[in-house]
Amino acid sequence: MLIGICDDCENDRTRLRAWLDRNYSYNGNIIIEFPNGEALLEHLRHRKLDIVFFDGKMTSKNGIETACKI
Repeated sequence: MLIGICDDCENDRTRLRAWLDRNYSYNGNIIIEFPNGEALLEHLRHRKLDIVFFDGKMTSKNGIETACKI
């Protein structure tokens, strides 16, 4: 499964990734981090994700705006 983390705060991405790695990495899941909504949307032009965790408040396009684009 491909899992995306979209958050402009690197510390928050790192903490969520660590939690996901501890609990779900044994299933062969791949976790991809995105520092903003634009990077996530660009990725989705070429490859789909199964699950995406969004930050609700980002400095550029927030998680809700990005989700609406998807």
